[in-house]
Amino acid sequence: MNPLLAKRKELGLTQTQVARLLGTKQSNVSAYERGVLEPGSVVERRLVAILDLHEDSLYASGAYPTFATNAIELKGFLARSRTTPSDTQSERMRGETDIFRFMIELSDQFVHAKTPTDQSLFLTEPATTGSGDIDALYAGMAEHLARRSTLDRVPSWTARRMRPSGTAWFIGLPDKVSALHRDAIVNGIPSLRARAIFVSRRNLESV
Repeated sequence: MNPLLAKRKELGLTQTQVARLLGTKQSNVSAYERGVLEPGSVVERRLVAILDLHEDSLYASGAYPTFATNAIELKGFLARSRTTPSDTQSERMRGETDIFRFMIELSDQFVHAKTPTDQSLFLTEPATTGSGDIDALYAGMAEHLARRSTLDRVPSWTARRMRPSGTAWFIGLPDKVSALHRDAIVNGIPSLRARAIFVSRRNLESV
């Protein structure tokens, strides 16, 4: 039996659920299982992570979120938001706050991934969002969560995603420097600070 098919049956997942985890189409999953199509490198890494899962996995009998699924949802959100673009400071701040809510969701969800295999799948490389800054934000978050986990190393893909611009990005803060900016620097998340992204770690809590 094809390894993916066997693992899918073991976990009680549908092809559609596996497709969501892999970031591909259901028809591609069917083709993988029939051995008539080979996955690309990024999908293959997600596939390897799925094959390592056990019956008691968080992903058994349901498609729990991952970085990859979160990034797809954020990309869709950004596409809808761009229908009414604005460059005012207040709307920029609101947009950045909305973006960071996706990071808060990841942090909240990662708490429930208790095993190294579940954590590895959760942290698999997402597709690009179309924004180098946001891609670097995902990388910094993955590095941050990995260092708080039972994993013995940070996902290698995070090293490839640094911000294209060295300009400091204070997420959701006004242009005028204030005590909030100093707090974001002093109490910032190290893996984000390394990418010139500044947000206080206390903001990484669900609201």
